[in-house]
Amino acid sequence: MATAIKVVFGLLTFVTIGMIIGTGLPSSRKMQQIQAEGYLPLSTGIVGWGNDKEAALLRLGLSSTIMVTPTLSQRADAVDEKIGEVETRLQTIEHKFDLQETHLKTIAEKIGAQETTIERAVQAPVAGVLEVERKRTKDVLARTTTRLEERIDRFRIEHERLAAIERENNLKLREEIKKTIARGQGTRPPPVIQPIPINVEAEGSHNQGNGENEECDYLRAIALPRLQVSTVVDTKTGKGVRSEVRTSSGMFLHPDERKYPLIEAIEKRISVYSQVPAENGELIQVLRYEKDQFYKPHHDYFSDSFNVKRGGQRVATMLMYLSDNVEGGETYFPMAGSGECSCGGKMVSGMSVKPLKGDAVLFWSMGLDGQPDPRSLHGGCEVLSGEKWSATKWMRQRALA
Repeated sequence: MATAIKVVFGLLTFVTIGMIIGTGLPSSRKMQQIQAEGYLPLSTGIVGWGNDKEAALLRLGLSSTIMVTPTLSQRADAVDEKIGEVETRLQTIEHKFDLQETHLKTIAEKIGAQETTIERAVQAPVAGVLEVERKRTKDVLARTTTRLEERIDRFRIEHERLAAIERENNLKLREEIKKTIARGQGTRPPPVIQPIPINVEAEGSHNQGNGENEECDYLRAIALPRLQVSTVVDTKTGKGVRSEVRTSSGMFLHPDERKYPLIEAIEKRISVYSQVPAENGELIQVLRYEKDQFYKPHHDYFSDSFNVKRGGQRVATMLMYLSDNVEGGETYFPMAGSGECSCGGKMVSGMSVKPLKGDAVLFWSMGLDGQPDPRSLHGGCEVLSGEKWSATKWMRQRALA
């Protein structure tokens, strides 16, 4: 019995020694490295999981330094388990994302509803305001159209009335006057200075109505942006030059503007009253005199030979007043009378005409003998306050080309 036990023990000892010799024992240094790394390299070359908890659970004893590496199937199971955990987390994230997306859609729908409500709330009053403004504009346009039609009718009636007056005038007398002026024959009557209205409803009456104001305002409106410093005629060259004699500003209408119905009506009226054909008239000049401005006494007829070549000498002048509320600014004729009158706040000898909107002064610069009349001397008195607007129409012996 004892002998048998010894034999078995010897065989086991022999086998153990053989295994130790065949595999070799790790050195103490390598054992320390293995203990530090926490695993043993497998003979198959598969690296163990030093940081894996599953591998740590397979240690043989807490104090043992030899770790049993899990098999490939165990590692695969562990990987599958981790993948499952990741998939579960992804599903959880996707679910949260879906909930958040649904929440955002709900918020967007609420915002859209609020925008629609706000838009309707804003559009309602705006639409009302637009409708009111549209109606008001339509009414204004209708009233303006009506006024324009009425003005056109008034101009047509005025034109027909003036034409009738002209036809009823003594044509023979007119022709005789024109022939006498052209021949330079006849006597030299005193200068005719007669204030008359530039717009009348009946011949010889004075009207301060809307039509008259419209004509005055119209002339001022087209002149205002074109005003320039006024000039006087140079007796040597016949050209316009600046002078201290005249301090106003003014402009001339364009020839095309004579075709405008309102301008045409004014010139027709001047022709009827002056008995001078409209084609003998120069272009209307509009003037503005501001405070302290004036035009010293002068004659309208020419003293040079240059200007009389076209249309002959100036025969008559129609001076029209376009503004009210002017202090001073009278038109002064020092040789037209022997009484006293006011001129720019001073009392002087002669005759003066106060500027009143819608009035006009017609006077002659040439006698029937064809000679210039020095008694037609006149000037624009100094303006003390306000603005004096006037329009001047000079008429010649012959038609202007």
